[in-house]
Amino acid sequence: SRYISENGWNRHNIAAGLRTYSLSPPGKPIELTSSEIRKLCASAKSNSYNGERDYAILQTLLQCGLRLNEICRLLIRDLTLKGTKPHIRVEASKQGYGRSVPLNATVKRALNQYLKVRGETSGQAPLFLSTQNKPISAKTIQYLIKKHFCAIGRPELSVNDIRQHYALSLFDQSGGDLSAVQQLMGHRNIVTTARYVRLSQRDMGDVLEKVGKG
Repeated sequence: SRYISENGWNRHNIAAGLRTYSLSPPGKPIELTSSEIRKLCASAKSNSYNGERDYAILQTLLQCGLRLNEICRLLIRDLTLKGTKPHIRVEASKQGYGRSVPLNATVKRALNQYLKVRGETSGQAPLFLSTQNKPISAKTIQYLIKKHFCAIGRPELSVNDIRQHYALSLFDQSGGDLSAVQQLMGHRNIVTTARYVRLSQRDMGDVLEKVGKG
């Protein structure tokens, strides 16, 4: 228009400095009921040989929202179970930032019980071991979680669905604080967090507006 031309705004791209985001349409959130979670935990405990280990892995996924590869890389030294602020220290990786994830009473109790069965060992040792006494593999964790999901009639779910369940629960409990969810999930980009909690384009715009205002 004449007004734009007179002000010289047609000489450069006024959107050049803007960051763009691409969001997939929100899908149906993963829903795990309290009853299903209780059944899932009971299934993990029912393994007479590795029940304490399986239950501790499951609770770490449910209560901390760690990625599959983060669970596999955990060392005993990454746990702080004593004191007023128990937590798991997660190392940074190509997939996400390093972070400290608080431990609630449920997962703390599960980890303590597992360590009693596992026996004393050095802090440099892997936290979770296979039946061959080697660091547990991602494939093994995927298999055991799938097995327990099948046992409760939810064979379509996987490890990553537990992580999404964690994100959704945390988002609700924090009153919709997406930045807090991003920090505990270890996401480098807040848009990734938005996908996990299934925000719509409109809701995401509102969130980015708040983030921009600090």
